[in-house]
Amino acid sequence: PLDIGEVHGHKVGDETVDLVRKPSVDEPFSALAFKIAAHPFFGKLTFVRVYSGIVEPGAQVANSTKGKNERIGKLFQMHANKENPVDEARAGNIYAFIGLKDTTTGDTLCDKNDQIILES
Repeated sequence: PLDIGEVHGHKVGDETVDLVRKPSVDEPFSALAFKIAAHPFFGKLTFVRVYSGIVEPGAQVANSTKGKNERIGKLFQMHANKENPVDEARAGNIYAFIGLKDTTTGDTLCDKNDQIILES
């Protein structure tokens, strides 16, 4: 999954400033929410593709699209309808995040101190 190359986005508040994130765990965290689903036990699952960095459960991240902060509750890798809990979400993979209240399809989640809005 890391073979997609770098991803482009823009600076929060200024679409003329192009930003690039490499698909590396050494880059700041950035991810794109691409699907929302209801789960009978956990409630809302937000499916995200992590493009750069690492994030752990309990972390505070920015929803740079909406200008809000979110706390990640639990992280899962999904296989069919089975949830496999993981200790971290790493660049290049798809995960289901639990606990995001304001995030919807197309929103960018990123490091609060190094924000980007990804092209969805």
